[in-house]
Amino acid sequence: METIVFLCNGEAEYYSKKGIIKNRELPSLIKSVISSGDYYRTSWSCGNSKLIQVGDRAYLQRSGNNGNQPSGFIAAGYVIAAPEDKQSRLFGSKYTNLSEAYIFDYDGYFAVNLQIDSVVDFDFTLEQKYLKNLPPFQGINFNFGGSGCRFNSKAASSLDSEWEKHSLIQQRQGRGRSLVDIFFEQGEYFKQKNEYQAAIDAYKLALEVDLKYGKAINRIQNWESIINRKRDIYQYPKSAVEPQHL
Repeated sequence: METIVFLCNGEAEYYSKKGIIKNRELPSLIKSVISSGDYYRTSWSCGNSKLIQVGDRAYLQRSGNNGNQPSGFIAAGYVIAAPEDKQSRLFGSKYTNLSEAYIFDYDGYFAVNLQIDSVVDFDFTLEQKYLKNLPPFQGINFNFGGSGCRFNSKAASSLDSEWEKHSLIQQRQGRGRSLVDIFFEQGEYFKQKNEYQAAIDAYKLALEVDLKYGKAINRIQNWESIINRKRDIYQYPKSAVEPQHL
């Protein structure tokens, strides 16, 4: 799995189901969908990159020509397969080597489908200048020539860790949303009501977003243990006397 960086120019137009908006307005739209308990799915330009695969990690990076604007990451998710009838590989021999992620190209550029599960407001990015000062990112290139470039695999896990911390901080300030936390919060709600199985189901949804989400793993283990103990308590022993048949 590679980590792919997709550029997001705030002044560029984005065609949403509700009409045309500026890219800088996109985080608000993504937040509303994530808050409803769903992923935000969209196609995104990847320039001339032809090597992107389903399952690759995806980051949206704020870009633009204004040097005073903070350059950094605003959203994260994964590359997913395009609808089967719209996959580029079905539209001619020159596309057959592309993965299922590619949707038919437009304006001479390729695009792939993304599934976004966490986002922060456009002006509260995980800034590159901050990351560059951290030991794991020393010598890592942050100058991407276009959308769809690979991020250095040596620092990919560190980027995920920093993004998790940053997005959580912004979420607490009302400036971001993460689907894994939405499901975890649902689990906590059911836990408070002693609805054990509903809580476990919600925590498992959190793990579908992030398999390594430690808080959900611990909660599932605890509550499954409680359910099993209750089941043992209320399980009546079999009668020692065998019934007699006439």
